[in-house]
Amino acid sequence: MSLQAYANSVVIGVTGLYFLDTPDLAVRIADWVQTATFVNATYATFRAPPVREVGRYAAFLTTNRADFTEASSVVALTYHPGFVIERLSNHRVQVSQGPAVGLISHTDHISHISLTAWGSSLPKIGDEVDLYCVFGPSGAAVFPSVTVRATFTSDDGTSIRCDDVPTAFTLADGTPVAGAYDVLLRFSYDLQELVWPQTLLYYPAPVLQTVTPARLV
Repeated sequence: MSLQAYANSVVIGVTGLYFLDTPDLAVRIADWVQTATFVNATYATFRAPPVREVGRYAAFLTTNRADFTEASSVVALTYHPGFVIERLSNHRVQVSQGPAVGLISHTDHISHISLTAWGSSLPKIGDEVDLYCVFGPSGAAVFPSVTVRATFTSDDGTSIRCDDVPTAFTLADGTPVAGAYDVLLRFSYDLQELVWPQTLLYYPAPVLQTVTPARLV
């Protein structure tokens, strides 16, 4: 997650054993202590804590808001620096005339389109992080989003690439989304915190009806 996770109200889930439904169920990360939300005996949630520096932060849980050392854990949250997307290689995508893609699956695209994003403080080649490109509706969610993993393309964190960009979408019932419509390309480390949205215009494929002149000599 990014350093802005706290400001963006990202919720973290933690699994384990022997969680109790008590007001004293709490989590500590770095110097930040907060009440955790009990879901069941093996699952609880809490808000991402504010941190100032990138890195890994161990998570500790307690059922009495005191014995954090007894709840020592190897589980850690990893924070990454905030990044900036400045421009894309393409802001327009022609809607495919073939079958539309489904939720999360992007292996059956009719067209294989790649978009390059340029900016600053992006993940670099060799970074052990996962960055995702999420394509979804720009307004109310009327069709499922499609997620693809980003490819790191620079050694200095100035560019990434989204391969297999979806060229069509379907409604929940499988009906293809036709005509021109906007899609937000968003970027995420963890699929919860979606940052730096970029608008893509999906436009219908051209249809040829006549050719003039029909014959050439």
